[in-house]
Amino acid sequence: GYSLGQRKIALQRQNAAFPEHARWEYGGVMFATLNVPGGDNNARLPTESTVRTKRVNEWITDTFRAARAQSRGAVVLAMQANPWTFAGNARKNYLEILSTVARETQQFAGEVLLIHGDTHRYRMDNPLTDPRSGRALRNFTRIEVFGSPTVNWARITIKQENGRVRFEGAAGS
Repeated sequence: GYSLGQRKIALQRQNAAFPEHARWEYGGVMFATLNVPGGDNNARLPTESTVRTKRVNEWITDTFRAARAQSRGAVVLAMQANPWTFAGNARKNYLEILSTVARETQQFAGEVLLIHGDTHRYRMDNPLTDPRSGRALRNFTRIEVFGSPTVNWARITIKQENGRVRFEGAAGS
């Protein structure tokens, strides 16, 4: 029920079958972790992938519902997989998850940040689009963090200005 470390944070979990799905609030921001692996969402094990994706989508929906109910200014989602190709297109086996994130982002008045690894190239951009219009969702930001063979840090700062949350990212040196 709590994080590790000296200053423990109370955590909510989806259930015992998916302990990776955790959620907490800090500083007016709702954070959630998602079990979304690379390797095309582990599609080579379709039963596992289907069940897990369903639970991921439920956890995303529940997280945004909680953030709206508690008037949070932002939602931060963290997962391993990069759901986009290098060209910026959604990868096939992540379409359902990205659709859920897009729907919830559109219904959320605050900012949304997705942090992921997988392809190991630092970037900060706005690749999530409205499935109907194809336009980038203005309140969505993606930060991909470094990974092997280029291991480095990334600093993400959450700023509150004029009642709005804004994210800033900086790559390690």
